[in-house]
Amino acid sequence: MPTPAPVVPSGTKANKTGNVLETTVKSLLQQHGYTEFWDHKKQLFQNRDAIGGKQYAQHVAVGPTIYESARIAVASRYTHSI
Repeated sequence: MPTPAPVVPSGTKANKTGNVLETTVKSLLQQHGYTEFWDHKKQLFQNRDAIGGKQYAQHVAVGPTIYESARIAVASRYTHSI
């Protein structure tokens, strides 16, 4: 009788899937000439016109969730279509 596959908690599976997707998107952006905007993320949206260029940011707080924690999103500034 074959041994059953180990049970993976859904949170573990979701984190792994999310990390793979995030790495893929980051790689695609970099392949198309984007660089990561990593400094002063709290001012990213206020200063987006002054930043210019092909930049993206990861884990930017964009407002509270229904649980009153920080809502985090990936933001990018596209100057043209990929």
